[in-house]
Amino acid sequence: MKRKIVKQGHNAMTLTLPISWIKEQNISAGDELDVEQKGKDLIIRREHSGIVDKTTFSMHGKGKFIHRHLSVLYRLGYDEIRIEFDDPSMVDKIQSEIEGMPGFEIVDQGENYCVIKNISTGLEKEFDNILRKIFLNIQYCGEQSLQFIKQSQFSKLESLKQMHRVNNRLPNFCERMLKKEGYKDFRKTILVYEMVCGMEQIGDYYNNIFVQLLGQTEKKKEPKLSKEVLELYERTNKIFESYYKLFYSFDADKLSDLKEHCLDNINKTKELIEKKNDLDANILLNLNLINERIYHMTESLI
Repeated sequence: MKRKIVKQGHNAMTLTLPISWIKEQNISAGDELDVEQKGKDLIIRREHSGIVDKTTFSMHGKGKFIHRHLSVLYRLGYDEIRIEFDDPSMVDKIQSEIEGMPGFEIVDQGENYCVIKNISTGLEKEFDNILRKIFLNIQYCGEQSLQFIKQSQFSKLESLKQMHRVNNRLPNFCERMLKKEGYKDFRKTILVYEMVCGMEQIGDYYNNIFVQLLGQTEKKKEPKLSKEVLELYERTNKIFESYYKLFYSFDADKLSDLKEHCLDNINKTKELIEKKNDLDANILLNLNLINERIYHMTESLI
């Protein structure tokens, strides 16, 4: 869609707006719009006037995948979602799922529907703090879990497993804000969005390790990991720590080193998997996935 600039007087120029967008946003003559410059881009948006982005979603049966559906609608930036269903027990599932949607609460419900709405104010300003919290949570899980494993304190992994839900909530929020507002360096919005998705996956891979080891203890078996696996675990943790530092303080030479270390770990992991027992192999598989994900996330650092 292209628009011509029209000169008005000596120092002013005007730009016409698409009528379809004007109708969609319910804009009238005299209304004020927010205009924001981000690099070479000029962003025009409706002034915040209490108008809420709403949608309706129909769910039939037991709603097996409702957590996925709500997560997508949340990240898309809707502020009010009406959920229609034919099973009243869905309300309990919805209440459980919105724990992963910071700022949302059930504000209305009936026999076959409920409405969830964003009732928070000011959370949008916390993006940078929450992004850093994601980094720190993953780093903590990696370092603390390795310490528990080395000390054969496998039951303590349960506390880290409980953090996994939090580690899902925070990326959801950041993805939502990136969709609604963009990143402060607007050109990097897509890259940062992909990075946040990648960190959520890294949290999942660490959690897979916790589940594997806790599963062994539930069977009254004490997990035994080989020296090579523990060394790769430690190197993987250090790679994530390096990635975190580079995101906030970029260095091209250190980025090259990081990519090399990732590839070394990936190759070493693949070499070891074929020689190890099932437990070691499962842990190595998840460590390999972490290294691969970090390697692909390095574009976000440039």
